[in-house]
Amino acid sequence: MKLLRPLLALALTSLSVAAHAEVRLPHIFSNHAVLQRDRPIHVWGWSAPGAHLLAHFHQQQVATIADAQGLWNLSLQPETAGGPYLLTLTGDGADVTVHDLLVGDVWIASGQSNMEFPLQGFGPDTPLKNQATEIADATQPRLRLLRLEHKSNDFPLADQPSDWTLCTPDTARNFSAIAYFYGREISQRENVPVGPLTQPGEEHPPTPGLTRHPRLQPAALAGLCKQGSLCRRAGKS
Repeated sequence: MKLLRPLLALALTSLSVAAHAEVRLPHIFSNHAVLQRDRPIHVWGWSAPGAHLLAHFHQQQVATIADAQGLWNLSLQPETAGGPYLLTLTGDGADVTVHDLLVGDVWIASGQSNMEFPLQGFGPDTPLKNQATEIADATQPRLRLLRLEHKSNDFPLADQPSDWTLCTPDTARNFSAIAYFYGREISQRENVPVGPLTQPGEEHPPTPGLTRHPRLQPAALAGLCKQGSLCRRAGKS
């Protein structure tokens, strides 16, 4: 028993180190994702500290090195609309490949119940016009859907659990009707892939961004002081 304990501890430590060394991407870079066209493509993730990595995307290769905390990031050159492509990370650690990526337009759709209202409605008393037909016709290969959890946080998160999905009747029925119709219209009009990203709920710009903006700072600080926060920092009582 005395011998098993240190062996067990060593095994658990080895598993922890192996898990930490795994090259990972946030869920925003899941299979079927849409990446913004005509802009530098920022890619980031986690690995073993000091890991040397090489990203392969379309006809590009970009190298990066993880910092002491195992965080790494890189920027790919802008791409025109197209795909599907692979994103592969090679180097220190097992290769990681993300499949079926499109380059197009990414739109964030955020709001309360009107924005959250799905194609299938909230129930039999709240149907969408032509609901059955719209859902049946929701197979849209150039639309990709990302629905973030209906959840708030007190601080920025390093990742979130939702993945991109193909746009099919099964995935679209629970997706925001406004975001779906908007994305479909933009895709048809611009002839590019579109990725509507929805985050239901009442959203606000982060407090530091408001307090640093010269035009917004007075109103932001006044509001925060009413809530009893940041007053001392602003020199107010």
